[in-house]
Amino acid sequence: MYTTLINSDQLASKLADQSLRIIDCRFSLADKEWGRDQFKLGHIPGAQYMHLDDDLSAEIIAGTTGRHPWLSIDSICSLFSRLGISNETQIIAYDQSHGGIAARFWAMALSVGHENVCVLNGGWKHWEAKNLPVSDTIVTYTHTEYLASPPLLSLINVDDLSSLDTLIDARTEKRYKGIEEPIDPIAGHIPGAINIPFLGNVDDEHLWLSKKELEARFTDIGKSAAIYCGSGVTACHDLIAMKHIGLELPSLYPGSWSHYITDQNRPVMTC
Repeated sequence: MYTTLINSDQLASKLADQSLRIIDCRFSLADKEWGRDQFKLGHIPGAQYMHLDDDLSAEIIAGTTGRHPWLSIDSICSLFSRLGISNETQIIAYDQSHGGIAARFWAMALSVGHENVCVLNGGWKHWEAKNLPVSDTIVTYTHTEYLASPPLLSLINVDDLSSLDTLIDARTEKRYKGIEEPIDPIAGHIPGAINIPFLGNVDDEHLWLSKKELEARFTDIGKSAAIYCGSGVTACHDLIAMKHIGLELPSLYPGSWSHYITDQNRPVMTC
């Protein structure tokens, strides 16, 4: 059972296992059809494509939700059923390289109590670089009736933030400090949040750091903690890192910064 990460060679050795469900989450904010187009050109054999906006997010309500609203439990179960996922299925999610988008699928699985889910270390970039099998065949699987189990990840809303010991912002340092904001209309961070950028969990080649190196990043996390990012996607990368080194998972604020700033009366900090 893989519950955080799997290496490309490990996955390659299991491709004949028809019970696996491999999810391709490649996506670019700059070109929202890029990931789908790339999937059609080639993907890991047996993979199914999931689009961040169309499949892994609920409807955006202007002025009310963030950019990638979290799906309801029923919607996630319906999605998993459509993908042919049962409660015992081993799920492997991957994206272009770093795992920041695939982490969203990982966290969605935990939110409906599915523990057998992991992210491919190095993603498509390293799979392709190793000349591992590639296919352009679009596969479908028999639908299941997926049923949620008790959640393995807690979700909180904006009203819960003030009661936390620790709030983690997983965005880049420049976005956290309000030096630049390429996506959302307001720059800065939630007052009191500390910054642990998700890309610090991987090296320059987007391969995950060792457990010892990850442990050095996640120290002094309070008993009551939560994490956020821009829209509830890359924050999940930090969650994987914490689970990988055996820490108790903090809660996820799924609306994240893009939801927080929908109310202009909420305080914002820059530094």
